[in-house]
Amino acid sequence: FSHYVLERNGKIISVLKTASENSLTANTDEEDSIVCKKEKGLQMSSFKLKEGLVFVISDMSESENLNIARQLSDSSKA
Repeated sequence: FSHYVLERNGKIISVLKTASENSLTANTDEEDSIVCKKEKGLQMSSFKLKEGLVFVISDMSESENLNIARQLSDSSKA
């Protein structure tokens, strides 16, 4: 796995990339989909890559967290 901790506008963002066989089954089989959920005050967005899953976790709003996940997802396809 790879784990990055970033800061944006004073907010902490955790980005975790893990192999799909080691991950939760919270994501769909569709590579272009991003799943969002809120748990314990944190926002989580996840998406599938060919080689695994990426999770973006923060205390930002759902739209801000999803925007970061979309940017990461789009850049992984380039």
